[in-house]
Amino acid sequence: HEGSTRMAEFVKRVESDMNRFGERAKEAELNHGLDYKALSHALRALLQMEELLLTGRIVFPLKGRAELIALKEGKLDWRDIENRILSMLDRVGSLQKNAPYVGKPEEEFANACIFNCYGLKTRIATAIVLSDRNNARFESGFEVPDDTLKLIHSKLREAERTKNVKILYCCESGSRGWNFASANSDYDVRFIYIHDMDWYLGVSPEDKSDTIDLGIEKSVCGELDINGWELRKTLKLLRKSNGPLLEKLSSPIVYEEIYSFSKNLRDLAKQLFNPLAAWHHYRGLIERSAERLLTEKPSIKTWFYVLRPLLYMKWIENGHGIPPMRFDNVMNAVVDNEEIKEEIFRLVELKKSWGEYDEFHPSRVICEYIEQLRPQMNPPNPPMAKKVIPDLDGFFRRILELCSPSEKNA
Repeated sequence: HEGSTRMAEFVKRVESDMNRFGERAKEAELNHGLDYKALSHALRALLQMEELLLTGRIVFPLKGRAELIALKEGKLDWRDIENRILSMLDRVGSLQKNAPYVGKPEEEFANACIFNCYGLKTRIATAIVLSDRNNARFESGFEVPDDTLKLIHSKLREAERTKNVKILYCCESGSRGWNFASANSDYDVRFIYIHDMDWYLGVSPEDKSDTIDLGIEKSVCGELDINGWELRKTLKLLRKSNGPLLEKLSSPIVYEEIYSFSKNLRDLAKQLFNPLAAWHHYRGLIERSAERLLTEKPSIKTWFYVLRPLLYMKWIENGHGIPPMRFDNVMNAVVDNEEIKEEIFRLVELKKSWGEYDEFHPSRVICEYIEQLRPQMNPPNPPMAKKVIPDLDGFFRRILELCSPSEKNA
């Protein structure tokens, strides 16, 4: 205790300690300084370490239960216990070097257990699991050069520092995510972020900007187009089954994710999905792209901006649910004609090798297929009223508590 502590306060602290530990101290004095309860915990921990290293698990009730109770009650001779603890220390030390279950702890499992205990599982539908925020993950066949990845991470950290936000999820969108990027395609980096608590407690937070746009920057790694959406804006768009957002949640290129954030949003999206709203999103893309075909010299990129939404609309019409970002997954599911499928594959390979804006005219098979699909597009039936509406407010508050960039959560 500090020397400046008042005597009255000091007496209270001593009395509190005596009430908590006094009985054990008296028992230890009667037992010639031995605290049998502490000794039982020491032996118990060693026995559990041995079991864990040998089997990879701890079973309850403990195998050494009888011995531990006898020790705790002071029925065993101290000299025997001393030898027992020393021998167990040696055994555990040797097991650590050669045991079959030595390795990294399963942090995701442990954190899921902790979050579930705090009630997050029932409120969010799935447990939030910690992960390494800078550990990018790519699906097979997708990769980003290390120098590009480092540059993107540095840009994200800079955005966090200058905007006082925390990035929850960041992925690749656009042609690289659709799996038909050209040699000169830029990196469409998209992220979701959250502000600190004070930002949301203002009088009019809805008047503040809910996007961060870092602009388009040319670098030695290529052209970077980086921007992000604030979490509340994201959840509002999720409620409307916003097409670009739904695609981002299944991106094959994830640059970082501070929690298993995309999985939680995907689960919410499934409960909220409105196929009619998503269908009209892709229909709007077709109308804009079709105008370019008529008014401009059509590039291979423009043709894809017509073909891709047509196939995604067909995916929705067929009742497949939320369309994934990857174009090849959608195409394989909705195109039955093998000749057309081969022509589309050939078009994809051309897209990867051609310049994005070079004038291009596809084969007769592709043109006829597009003309065949366009008149057949029929909006899906309006979805039935949702019986269970997810608690978006609760989800938002939980993420804010866990991830706010304020000092208390730093």
